Amino acid sequence: MADLANQFLTHKKLLCDSGELATRTFQRYFRSCELLVAVFQKNRLVSDLASDDFIRLRSEMAGRWGPVALANEIQMVRSVFKYGYDAGLIDNPIRFGPGFRKPSAKVLRQGT
Repeated sequence: MADLANQFLTHKKLLCDSGELATRTFQRYFRSCELLVAVFQKNRLVSDLASDDFIRLRSEMAGRWGPVALANEIQMVRSVFKYGYDAGLIDNPIRFGPGFRKPSAKVLRQGT
């Protein structure tokens, strides 16, 4: 897990250094990766993650943020794993399960 997070952050840092990514966005990615490593543990194999792990992660995130921030955070987490698959660091796409979805549009409207 830590290797995936580090390689993802290295890629984003290079984009930040070249001006293609805002520093603030990089900082958000960094915090997202910190949370992933904290919840899943740094030595955890990405291939061992299952839908119940992502339910636990979503629960942790929902306790910290409101619906809009939760939706943004879920998207950031998904992007970490998509990067890993696209970069060949993960053999198969991650199955997040039905419990790791963004809040519905209705909930997002009510949250604003």
